[in-house]
Amino acid sequence: MVDDIQFISNKTGTQEEFFHTFNDLYQNNKQIIIASDRPPKDIATLEDRLRSRFSMGLIQDIQTPDYETRLAILQKKCTQENYSVEEDVINYIAEHSENSIRDMEGMLHKVVFYAELIGQPIATMAVVPEALKDIVDTTKQSVTPDRIVDCVCKYFKIR
Repeated sequence: MVDDIQFISNKTGTQEEFFHTFNDLYQNNKQIIIASDRPPKDIATLEDRLRSRFSMGLIQDIQTPDYETRLAILQKKCTQENYSVEEDVINYIAEHSENSIRDMEGMLHKVVFYAELIGQPIATMAVVPEALKDIVDTTKQSVTPDRIVDCVCKYFKIR
């Protein structure tokens, strides 16, 4: 199992060694799992012989999970870790974490830890703002035409 295979794309010697390793495993009917942030055809400096070998397998694009999946993952994590968490907290974390499962689980751990730290037996929405203050911006500003103009001007450094 190899993760981040795209990092060998500019390393000729590493590609040569990996080519021989891949062939040996393949010829001995071993299962090979390779992960990358893009498909083999999009790794520009990958040798053609490696690209063709990588492409002969099953290629699966994995996207970030939708809300329902994030919710299910959090509920399962609470069960596995024996966390006492209000349903509202799980919903909140599922809504505010769209990047990665690790980030989402980190948010859950922070909320549970903070609740335990202040002596609450159950993680409630009351602890969420303080527990996640460095992760989630709870001061939502409304989107107005003036705000859009201000943001664009700041970004492009114009008045």
